[in-house]
Amino acid sequence: MGEYLRFIIRRERRISLIWLLSITASVLIFTSLYPTLVPTHAETLALATSMQNPAMVAMMGPVYGLAQITPAIIMSQETLIWYLIAVAIMNIFLITRHTRGDEEFGRIELLLAKPISVRIPTLAPLIFAIIINAIIALASALGVLIINIEGTTFLGALSFGLAIGGVGLYFAALTLLFAQIFSTSSGVFSASFITVGLMYMIRALADVEQSPLTLISPFGVALQMEVFYSNRLTLLLFLLLPSLFFIDIALLLNSIRDHGSGLIAQRPGKRRASAFLRSPFGLAWHLSKPSTLAWGGGIFLLGLSYGSVIGDLTSFVENNELMQQIILSSGPNTLLDGYVALIFSIMASVVSVPVILSTLRIYNEEITARAELLFSRPTSRRALYTPFLIIAFGESIMMFILLAIGLALGGGGVLSLGEIIGYGLAYLPAVWLFGAVGVFIVGFIPALRSLIWLFFASTFIITYTDFITPLPSYLTKLNPFVFIPHLPVEEFKILPLLILTISSALLITGGLVRYENRDLSNG
Repeated sequence: MGEYLRFIIRRERRISLIWLLSITASVLIFTSLYPTLVPTHAETLALATSMQNPAMVAMMGPVYGLAQITPAIIMSQETLIWYLIAVAIMNIFLITRHTRGDEEFGRIELLLAKPISVRIPTLAPLIFAIIINAIIALASALGVLIINIEGTTFLGALSFGLAIGGVGLYFAALTLLFAQIFSTSSGVFSASFITVGLMYMIRALADVEQSPLTLISPFGVALQMEVFYSNRLTLLLFLLLPSLFFIDIALLLNSIRDHGSGLIAQRPGKRRASAFLRSPFGLAWHLSKPSTLAWGGGIFLLGLSYGSVIGDLTSFVENNELMQQIILSSGPNTLLDGYVALIFSIMASVVSVPVILSTLRIYNEEITARAELLFSRPTSRRALYTPFLIIAFGESIMMFILLAIGLALGGGGVLSLGEIIGYGLAYLPAVWLFGAVGVFIVGFIPALRSLIWLFFASTFIITYTDFITPLPSYLTKLNPFVFIPHLPVEEFKILPLLILTISSALLITGGLVRYENRDLSNG
């Protein structure tokens, strides 16, 4: 066990370190912003009051501690949910990579050839996940203690860190269970990310209705701890007990399932491939379909949940004079327009993720050596890669349409479907730029493909931070979404969209030309 655990630590010394530094640095940066964001008690109370509207509750969680409000409480309410989502994603990738992923690559088979327990390949990644989550929890707690903004306490910092670590453990255990159930990495990823979206939606709806059902969701449990206020550490049991249950079931299934397959066996394919599947586009669609459908369903459900609070949003503001002053102080735009613009601004980043994944998918085939079989046929590399790009950019359009349909249905007819589809499609050039950067990296420096995720994370942080407090222009200009007119609040401008589209086209062209000629054996 110890030897294999050291091997995992060596493999993870870069990826997990990047996750650790990114989350910890985000905690330090965002926490340090709040003394300047809310320098007085009156401003702190005004910001907290504005967060009571259903839209903000659905997005970031319930407001608490108004009677004793402090910058530390506001910081936790506005940022904790994003750290929870980040640590959930980290654990999904981590556990899948070392369980189902290694089984697909044949690494576990080599390991089990030695005289070791069959549980070691399952337990070792879990132990490493527990270690890295504990380190992130400790680093996050120390980070907020070091910044020490008003309202920071030792117990509050401990609750803050344990909430992040507890949610991380929950999704590590759940992903470990999915790795025993599903036979492919794509199946594990799909089930895990669908669960993230479902748990977020359950929490959003339950928090808006002030329902105890929010405790079904790990995100709801963490937010109900009321960090820096009541610090309800006993709620950690709602994270710990399900995690232990998932681990026990995972170990049981691991002991009875066949190596190389999951509890749910892969459906046998046809004996002869169809003419469509034998085409480059058919192959690309076959590989992309599970991910595309999962992301599409998740984004539709998010749109539905965000749309469902629109009725409550309007009634809340009508009965709250302070909210009217805060929301309408910047101009004549209605609260509904601002809410729609905010949703598309944030969800545009989410839509970028499946686009990036699709542009990188051809390289996944390359590193698994399956691409050698494809390139042995009389088909150019460009002809094989292009269908993946068509699917990627088609996904971006489909995702915005599904988001708009969800918002319109959830809003109960308040929103015009045609108009909000147009608002979403305005973000396409910025989303395409992420895909174009992915193509460029696959063509020139595929070994450093993690750079695309660094680019994505930095733009998301800039986008979210700019909502809280204005950032220097040299930072915001690094974010492609800043050039997109935030319809319907801002006026539509075609020039920045054309510049982003042309930039994407140039990057894609360069990436494809290089991919056609580079050495596939070493990138």
